Order: sequence, then structure tokens, then C-alpha cells
Amino acid sequence: TNTGFFWSQYRAEYYGTSAYANGNGQVGTNYAAGGARVGTNTTGALGPIPSPATQVNTYLASTGGRADPNALYTVWGGANDLFAITSGGADPTTTIGGAVTAQVGLVGALTQAGAQYILVPTLPDLGLTPDARAGGAVGMAQGTALATTYNTSLFNALAANNLRVIPMDTFHFLQEVVANPSQFGITNVTGKACVTQPPPAGGSSLFCSPLSTVPGGANSYLFADGVHPTTAAHKALADFAVSIIEGPRQLAILPYSASTIGRARSMMVEASIDAFAQDEQDGMRWWGDVRGDQVRY
Repeated sequence: TNTGFFWSQYRAEYYGTSAYANGNGQVGTNYAAGGARVGTNTTGALGPIPSPATQVNTYLASTGGRADPNALYTVWGGANDLFAITSGGADPTTTIGGAVTAQVGLVGALTQAGAQYILVPTLPDLGLTPDARAGGAVGMAQGTALATTYNTSLFNALAANNLRVIPMDTFHFLQEVVANPSQFGITNVTGKACVTQPPPAGGSSLFCSPLSTVPGGANSYLFADGVHPTTAAHKALADFAVSIIEGPRQLAILPYSASTIGRARSMMVEASIDAFAQDEQDGMRWWGDVRGDQVRY
């Protein structure tokens, strides 16, 4: 929902940086393009749409083929390939197989170039989108089945190729948001926040302005259009991503924290014992009664 940020921008801001677009004269660090299929360059209403394969090649070309080992990368794709099945009649087996192979290849290329931290989100449960709901129970079941098939194929292939990634389960996360929207400040999980213009808009929130958005919808609806998230949903996704990245690190701190606190308490007890022993030598003792009053004998 324009003019809100994408989840990647909110996540980048959390770490004190930015994730502005790269391409069409823009020189940010976010090479993603709306409507992109994983391994196939296409063209949309606003012109050419580079695939993630092209995006990764463009990035590596700009760095001399080396990926910053300290950077966090996200390789997320496949939804538009599934839309080619549901809306364009593409063959499911060929389409999913080609997209998964391409995505695994991109993770491999980044890894070989030196990347150590690659976040790979699953596809969300597409059966919960307004477009899928419009197809009734059959449409919803198809969306869920296609996303499940893609996710399973992708992570099986990553494991088979011995590629280490940071998994981000957006499939079940979306289900959680739909089941408990109030926990995320969302009130509408079935409708569309954007009331878009006629063609070439095609119902896409890409062409939606604040004037053509349901009042307050950017921060209260889950979906901007038939498939895309609103600003509120992007914020929730960013928080989810940060929790996945930070959670293990914080858990790793717990043993150190516990041992540090334990040592500190031991030192306090030891100091108290030493003080008590000194008091006995001086014929003095300090006691505290149940009221907290201190009495010296």
C-alpha cells in the first residue's frame, strides 16, 4: 500500500541500514522486482521485469563476483511462477521444477561467491489470499497445495545440494496472522485495501495511491490487493524475520548470562560470609527480622 515500506526495508532499518531499490537508475541494495519469475525474465505493465537470476547476476557483476560475507541476503521467489499456473495455464510440474532449480542455483551461486547468511522464506499459504478465496473452496485448496508443493521441493533440493540457509516459514506465519489478526493489529484478513484504477492497473496495488485505499486500510488490512500484503503485513513480516535472525543469537547468550549471574551471586554470598565471620570476631552480628528492621547485638 503506497507509500509504505516493504518488509525488507523495515528489516534493514532495524539494523541501521536501508534496502532501497536497485535498477531503473536507482542504486540501492534491493535488487528485487515486483512480478518476477525465478528464472525467467518477463515484461509487465511498467516494462521489463528482471528475474531473480538476473538480479543476482547484476549484483555479483557489480562486486567483481564476490559476495560480502558479512551481509544478509534474501532469496525469495516462486509465487509469480505459481500464478503462471493458476492464471496462465502453465504446466505445474515443469513450472515448479524449473523455478525451484533456478532458486537453488541462486543460493548456490551466492554461497560460492562468499555469502554466509542467506535467508530463504517459504511461499506463504496462497490459499488464504483474496484471489484464491474468490475461487471458493477449490481455489483455496489449489493455492495451498501449490505453495506446499513448491516449499517442499525447494527445501528438499537445498538439503540435497548441501546448502545452508536461514529458513523463514511464511507459510505458517500467514496462517497464524489469519487465525489471530488482532495480535498483529489487523482487523481484515479477507478483503482488499486498494480500490485500484481500470487497466492497465489490472487490480494490482502497484497502481494504488492513498486516495484509492480504504481509509486506514494500509494499517488494518492484511492484503493490499488479491495477493500482495499491505504496509501492516510488511511490518509484521519484518518483525518475524528479525525474530528468526535474532532468536538464536539471544538464546546463545542465555548460558553466558546465567553463568555470569551465577558467579556474581556466588561472589555476593562469599562476601557476606566473609563479613559475617569478621562480625563474629568483633563480637557483632547483624540480623533482619520479618519487618526488615536491622538489629545489632
